Amino acid sequence: MDTPIYLRMVKWDDSDKLRNRWYVIEERGSSAGEERASDELGEEHLVRKSPKDRVRILDLPDYDHMIGNPGFAVANSHLFLVGGTYNSEEHVRTQPSGIVYIDLQRSDPSWCEIQFPDESEFKFMRVGGAAVSDDGEWIYAVGQGDRMLRFHPRDVNKEGSSSVLSSFVTEPCPPSPVLLARTETKVFMLRPHYPSSSNSGALPTGELGYCDLKSKSWVLIDPCVPWCMRSTTAVVVRDWYLIFFAVWRPGTDEYRPALYVYDIGRREWLPEPVQGLPNDGHIFPSWEAVGPISDSFLMQVRRDELKLAAVWSDDHVTDNRLDTETLVHCSKFVLRIKQNGENEDIAPTFRAELVSSATFNAGRDCGSIDGTTADNGTRPS
Repeated sequence: MDTPIYLRMVKWDDSDKLRNRWYVIEERGSSAGEERASDELGEEHLVRKSPKDRVRILDLPDYDHMIGNPGFAVANSHLFLVGGTYNSEEHVRTQPSGIVYIDLQRSDPSWCEIQFPDESEFKFMRVGGAAVSDDGEWIYAVGQGDRMLRFHPRDVNKEGSSSVLSSFVTEPCPPSPVLLARTETKVFMLRPHYPSSSNSGALPTGELGYCDLKSKSWVLIDPCVPWCMRSTTAVVVRDWYLIFFAVWRPGTDEYRPALYVYDIGRREWLPEPVQGLPNDGHIFPSWEAVGPISDSFLMQVRRDELKLAAVWSDDHVTDNRLDTETLVHCSKFVLRIKQNGENEDIAPTFRAELVSSATFNAGRDCGSIDGTTADNGTRPS
């Protein structure tokens, strides 16, 4: 079965307060999905229905306060918000958040929080992404300082839950990176370099590298890689290629939403994007209709094959032209790689075969996708 995909969105409620809205996209026929079919999104919200996937609303209780800029991960049937900040009536200044989590298997779930150790809490007030190891044993997150943390998500099942901190480790990484992808031994990151106000016409670049989880060291791949804006996650293929879902062609100001491939060994982008997926406004944004879309997310949803999912959202004006509605798009496809002869100097060809796609209406007054993740831990029984 495909790995479930979890989405966090933010919505203004009737009292002008921000609230979380949670969704899960999962393959039809999964035991968890059949048990909770009553939570399935109604037909009236489906703009494009997938015969292979369902969209469910996660009816989770509100937390005491809205957490901004956290890492988002799901493992061992628990949803985690790692780090970030919040404001409360008791505090004038913005406060650092800890590890906030909830058990998705409980019929009456409630949020729990574990505070970071004092020496670490301010390093993770803005988290550049979180990831879960393939076996579900570790969660990784990168902070705004020069540290990456990891901890055992399974420890939250133990009495008191503070045992999570017994596995809490921070390791060096470049300042303020974005977590892109991970393998069993590496966590890939990018430190973006944004053009200064005096050089606004310059194109974005970044330092691309990875944290070696065995040696606990930072390895620089490319100190000045041309970057593609609004791409937040990637997938590693064969430990040699990074696949990105990006809106802008890397290193240019050309609006061309597609999957792009970075060759780690050659330290360069392949000249052509992945072929086979249409820019029809559902699978990928249209090349002609440049509009406000969310950050783009890409993840692997099967471990036994290169089955990937791309998730993004955009805003549409309602028929009465008085409001906007947020449409969420999710497409799944299998990535095929063809080697062009025996000459290793010639890069392979990447092609995607569409498996399914769905578009649903998340409603009015709903912001873009604030985070998305796949459950890489134990599946609900």
